[in-house]
Amino acid sequence: MKQKVLIIVLIFFPFFLYGSTVNDCMECHGEKGMGSAFVDLSEFKKSVHGKIICSDCHEGIKALPHEEKLPEVRCERCHSEVFKEYEKSIHGKKKDGERNAKCADCHGSHYIKPSSEPESPINHFKIPYTCGKCHDDPKLVEERKIPVKEPLKQYLSSIHGRLLLEEKIEEAPNCVSCHGSHSIYPANDPASNINRKNIPSTCGGCHSDAYKEYMESVHGTSFVKGAIDAPVCSSCHGEHRILPPEEKESTVSPLNVSKTCSDCHASERIIKKYGLPPNVVSSYEDSYHGLAYKFGDTRAANCASCHGHHLILPSSDPRSSIHPQNLKNTCGRCHPGASENFAKGRIHPVITKGKKEISDLVIYYVRLFYFIIIPLVIGGMFFHNLIDFIYRLREKYKEQKEKGGFLRLTIAERIQHFLLLITFFTLAFSGFALKFKLAIPYFEGPCQEEVRRWIHRSAAIIFVLVSIYHTYYLLFTKRGREWLFDMIPNLKDISDLIYAFLHYFGLRKEPPPFGRFSYIEKAEYLALIWGSVIMIVTGIILWAETIVLKYLPYWVINLSTVIHYYEAILATLAIFVWHLYHVLIKPGAKEANIAFITGLLSEKEMEEEHPLELKKLKEKGSSSE
Repeated sequence: MKQKVLIIVLIFFPFFLYGSTVNDCMECHGEKGMGSAFVDLSEFKKSVHGKIICSDCHEGIKALPHEEKLPEVRCERCHSEVFKEYEKSIHGKKKDGERNAKCADCHGSHYIKPSSEPESPINHFKIPYTCGKCHDDPKLVEERKIPVKEPLKQYLSSIHGRLLLEEKIEEAPNCVSCHGSHSIYPANDPASNINRKNIPSTCGGCHSDAYKEYMESVHGTSFVKGAIDAPVCSSCHGEHRILPPEEKESTVSPLNVSKTCSDCHASERIIKKYGLPPNVVSSYEDSYHGLAYKFGDTRAANCASCHGHHLILPSSDPRSSIHPQNLKNTCGRCHPGASENFAKGRIHPVITKGKKEISDLVIYYVRLFYFIIIPLVIGGMFFHNLIDFIYRLREKYKEQKEKGGFLRLTIAERIQHFLLLITFFTLAFSGFALKFKLAIPYFEGPCQEEVRRWIHRSAAIIFVLVSIYHTYYLLFTKRGREWLFDMIPNLKDISDLIYAFLHYFGLRKEPPPFGRFSYIEKAEYLALIWGSVIMIVTGIILWAETIVLKYLPYWVINLSTVIHYYEAILATLAIFVWHLYHVLIKPGAKEANIAFITGLLSEKEMEEEHPLELKKLKEKGSSSE
């Protein structure tokens, strides 16, 4: 009889059993000194599991105190249907005996709240942070080889993240909206919501109008037919960091949308595979629209301006914005009053002889005409001026021989200058040819780079040899030592510079009188020495990369590349801006300085450019040569 009463009491009044069992557990787990094993009973009672006893989840307790290590909590005992989904998911998979993510990692352990409560880690507004605990943890991401880095950080800056977390719009998607909750699969799993074949329908769950248009478009119909390269939503918009088109960094902003389209429409592989028009991107870039677009003009038409966004249809479809019957209206959005003539001709012309369209043939032959006429006209002009230049040089040379002149450069110095001139411009062209993809004439294919490389290196060898000889010339010849001494900057150069600016601004009547070398020539010569040393050292490092890397780290190669490139720009600009101006262009009484050819300066040139040196030579009684 007593046994029956006890059973009835336990059935109808289970709190007696609960109270004693929980109280027994709390004798230890109610102590805060238990660390992570501490349980706040009052908080536990508020949880969804607050009315069950400890042993319902924690099995294997046969006596108190229990074993330190208990069997893993088995949530599936109550949540069997959900567990079936979870067990198949990427989180339910085991690695080294441990599941990738346990139930408690997302839901919590003792203080589990329903998702409707704001404090719950699976509340709609809290889910991004719950997922981010693992997926934005660099150590865990590296350990588990998760390919996507910092998805939470990307999501928080996205339009989805801002709508959800800043504007508190409940309809805005969080992680589970796209990935699912318990049935989360990797992107390469056909069952995954974010598998490529499922992305349109996943996004279409919220963006139904865009989904409908996309499925009717050339992209959507190709996608349905199994074209694996056909773009889906994420191909254009991105994944976690989806930004509204009004923002500059958005992949579909007016500034970027043409670049986004180019990823496919300028891809040689995709063009050949699907027989797409090969020149749509290049012809757009060459057009006014494309050129204005490159300058950042957001008013210029981009791909979407004409073709549309989601409902992109072929020009043969009467509904298409680029159908001949619709071009007047499409173009008229930017060009009020556009006539039917906008449809007469190709927007993306194919300039080849083989095309049958009369417009393409006309453009082809007009371009061919200019390809012929430009070299003929400019070549003729160049030939005429070259002959004129040679004639005038010859006449000036005759004049100097007849009247005499003052020796400026010896034969040895002229040879050095000539070799420096040839090697400098050869190095500049062959170096920038690599950076800016300049073709070496008459060489195509794989040998193009080989030829460029050996031209550059051969010129470099000659340049180094000239530099070595010049150093010898300066140190071991009488004239060279005089040259070096006269090139050393002094206080007079500073006063000459100030004097020159006072003269330029009309504050001094006469220009400063220069000696053998002015501050102009000294500055250039010092720059030549500086640049030569830097270019030779970095050039050797880059040429002997394999040997250098036996002793130095790779960042030295990267540093040398940067220095070599920017020093080349500096040197080239200095030659054009400084040297050529003072030698050939500078207005004045004298003609172009041809001392690098004849070695002589006339008395008039010496008087204008080097009056102190002229006075010195006359005092010494040096005769003109």
